Amino acid sequence: MKKQKRPTLSTFIFRFDSVVRNSISNLRWLYLHLKAKITNKGFVCNALSGESDYNICINPDLTVSCNCYDINSYGRLGNLNNNTFEEIFSGEVANDFRKKLASGKLPIFDCVCCHEKKLTSKEEAKKAISEYKYPYKGIMVETNGGCNLDCGCGRTLRKLMQYKTPLSKVEIIAQNLKRIGIKHICYYNLGEPFLSNNILCELKEFRSHMPDITFSLSTNGVLPNTPAKYEAALMFDEIVFSIDGCDQQTTVKYQKGSNFELAYSNMKRLVELRNLREQTKPIIIWKYVVFNWNDKKKHLEKTLQLANEAKIDKVCFWGTYWPILGTSWRFLLARYWKKYPQDFRSRVVKIPTF
Repeated sequence: MKKQKRPTLSTFIFRFDSVVRNSISNLRWLYLHLKAKITNKGFVCNALSGESDYNICINPDLTVSCNCYDINSYGRLGNLNNNTFEEIFSGEVANDFRKKLASGKLPIFDCVCCHEKKLTSKEEAKKAISEYKYPYKGIMVETNGGCNLDCGCGRTLRKLMQYKTPLSKVEIIAQNLKRIGIKHICYYNLGEPFLSNNILCELKEFRSHMPDITFSLSTNGVLPNTPAKYEAALMFDEIVFSIDGCDQQTTVKYQKGSNFELAYSNMKRLVELRNLREQTKPIIIWKYVVFNWNDKKKHLEKTLQLANEAKIDKVCFWGTYWPILGTSWRFLLARYWKKYPQDFRSRVVKIPTF
């Protein structure tokens, strides 16, 4: 009989965080429903009203989700293999969600943490059942469901981890988005976009149907390292490099499997290629998620120094409460963090000249 392995510290932390997070979410679920009932109000969802900038997502298997973190597929509205986007967005599932929201109920548990919902009067909520637009500001498109890193973020639980959109199906997505007049595509969700070896061909397909549309992308920075992928990167209007540290030690604490030097050099190389071609785009942003192991003043100063050397356009320091034991109270309270401009949960820093 094999001796069972003792749980590691990281396993304990993940389990602890999951229990705490689920408990908080359950309490918030109860609170939101009680508040709607006591005040006699209903909910409206910006995503289902067509007013979201990105939160409707087309997944690698051509299913359409109402939110960007549809790990368990509870937010699936339909499938572009079977119906047009218009049919899906006006279909039975989407309308059922709108009706439940209007009655003061959250249709799926993912709604608890989604910022697209708002509590409003019953009259306004009932109007939203029928008075909605097709998304026009922006939408998420994910052609690769897998990721080369393991951050404990839950994406590994997805059924789509091994799924990649066949190049022959990209045209279906492009035709649907052209028809509803989408202005912007966020070319990412939970997977790593540059895991797709067809990314350049995919972008050319989209551009052939919608030459004026704008694209943004988020990457962990390790994989845009071939000529074709660099060419694809240069077709975007904005690229966010999510590198959560200023060296290997601080980065891999959360982004397990990452390579800081490689990710940083890829980011720097892309800036050089853009400037060499005298292009103004893509705008390059370094997104740095702040935890209690990478939040000291020396980390901030080193990050800004590296960003300055690479001529990055912007650095965005991003706070998080996950994992709970990794929450940075320095980010929330320390004087050297407070001096930077901030919104909701991030501080965006213009790169200083040293």
